[in-house]
Amino acid sequence: MICLLDLDGTLIDSAKRHWLLMEEVLKKHCPEQAGSFDATAYMQYKADGHSGKQYLKEVLHLDDETSRRIQGYWQAQIEDEKYLETDLLYEDTISFLQQIQQKGYRIAYLTARQNSHGLNNELARLGIAEYAEQVIVVNPTAAKEEKIQATQVLRMFDPQVILIGDTENEQAVAEAVGIPVYLLHRGFRSRTYWAAKNVTSYENLHEIIEGVNI
Repeated sequence: MICLLDLDGTLIDSAKRHWLLMEEVLKKHCPEQAGSFDATAYMQYKADGHSGKQYLKEVLHLDDETSRRIQGYWQAQIEDEKYLETDLLYEDTISFLQQIQQKGYRIAYLTARQNSHGLNNELARLGIAEYAEQVIVVNPTAAKEEKIQATQVLRMFDPQVILIGDTENEQAVAEAVGIPVYLLHRGFRSRTYWAAKNVTSYENLHEIIEGVNI
């Protein structure tokens, strides 16, 4: 049995990295709007299913070209070591990994990152590298397709695969491959977002273990 786990928003709380960088990019490249930036509102807006560029256009009322430029700066730096160091584990991550191993699952991480070296450093720093037998890293620009391919390969070796994540990408992967998926609403998608799609979502990892027979 394999438990395939997303990282950001599932095991790793990377919210500060996302809002801190946007705050700093706005201060540097669009100072006239930086004072209107609200980190909580920004993260909530994204969690309800909107993109960063939509936030810049629809909330901060920047024009399309400026929004594209600001978002481009953000995307180019989001995995810089300076910002990766702000990531933390959710408080239930370690105990969940230990419990899932005790249930007989082999653990694999599945994530969309552009800085593999930074990711490896982060997994070591956070103390979760040792739990995974495999770390599968896909290109963020083709995340869904590459995650589907990687999951299909895993199923060739073990038909019993479950996936835990927090976005529609994980949902799409599970549907395409035909495996169970359990989705959280504490990360990058909100309870409201999942409820609007009639999808059951969970507050934390222990709620999944307690509420689902896995």
